[in-house]
Amino acid sequence: TLNLFGFKRENLIDLKFSELYVVPANEMARMKKVFTHLFKGGIFGPEDIQIYNKDKKLIWVNVIASKIELDKTSYIQVLTQDISIRKILEQEIKESEERYRGLYESSPNSLTVTDRKGVILNVNSATEKIFGFSKSEVIGKKYTDLGIFTSDQVEIFKNNYEEALSGKKLKPLDIKIKRKDGTTAWISVQNSLKKMGSGVLIESIAQDITERKIAEAKLKESEEEYRTLADSLPEVIFEIDLA
Repeated sequence: TLNLFGFKRENLIDLKFSELYVVPANEMARMKKVFTHLFKGGIFGPEDIQIYNKDKKLIWVNVIASKIELDKTSYIQVLTQDISIRKILEQEIKESEERYRGLYESSPNSLTVTDRKGVILNVNSATEKIFGFSKSEVIGKKYTDLGIFTSDQVEIFKNNYEEALSGKKLKPLDIKIKRKDGTTAWISVQNSLKKMGSGVLIESIAQDITERKIAEAKLKESEEEYRTLADSLPEVIFEIDLA
């Protein structure tokens, strides 16, 4: 108590709690009700609250309070733990999560988090645009439940997923999918292992590469037409590099 509040023992004895001015003004009315509740035999906490120390600096504490009887006299016993560092860390984590959430939602790529069994835990808004399914339609389901892969493609994806679970660093996988409306598309998906405490998750980043695949197909078709034309001509056609 002496270290937490910054008071000396002789400054505390015989003082009323309200005379310490450790409770912020906006909390005084509630604390008076709490003490009334305690003297009636109730229990307060555990609860995280803010109080002032002797230097009038607000600190976070975890408080548990209850009534005790000593020599037929009622007292209030208050157990207080300084949790200021924990609160600072929690705030930093919250701010970090908010920044990540902003990046997560604004990404043009589909971002999907699944557990080790392949159950979808979270997706961003780009996932709906690429796959055609809303967030509520995919959370709690597996990729394989959505019918987005053909029978041959689903095995390719499953094998890639299992490799990611083993911790292997994988290159992006180009795979054909079927959207909710029945149209087909190509995505480049990269599955990677993320450790969370004692468990593991798979983060999948998918990019729509349909236009690139269409362009590649047209280029290949054009090259084949040129090759067919060249093979059918009686004259010899060859190219010379003048560089």
